[in-house]
Amino acid sequence: MVKNKTELASGLLFIAFGVAFLALSLQYGFGTARRLGPAVFPVILAAILIGLGAIVCFSSLASDEIKSLPKLDIRGAFLILAPIAVFGATIRGGGLVVAVPAIIAISSLAGRSPSFMRIALSAVLTTAFCVTVFRYGLGLPIPVLGSWFGKW
Repeated sequence: MVKNKTELASGLLFIAFGVAFLALSLQYGFGTARRLGPAVFPVILAAILIGLGAIVCFSSLASDEIKSLPKLDIRGAFLILAPIAVFGATIRGGGLVVAVPAIIAISSLAGRSPSFMRIALSAVLTTAFCVTVFRYGLGLPIPVLGSWFGKW
């Protein structure tokens, strides 16, 4: 009998994502033992995800405490998932200087007591980090300032 429904739901979610990633990665080639193809890494990660999900599901059967599923926080879920779309919508036009602070500000609102100073400091430091690492360190063609700012 399942005693901890939260763990069971988490384990099943891990398994579902693992199976989805496994199914999507099978369209790529595996390559050979000497030259691995693009499907090998996603398949390994999917197998690990499925294995972890199975372990979590089995641990829900052995749990001593009885727990039901918690109420889903729609507001928090939206404020965590929305920044993904915001980043995609603003990275080309605004660049890292607009996209990173926007996603930090939106996702910070998911907490119960957002502090303006913490959000601002986090946005500035994370933007500086992203510009330094991704643009200058790795040389990725990510615009620091996008087309909304004209030619710089």
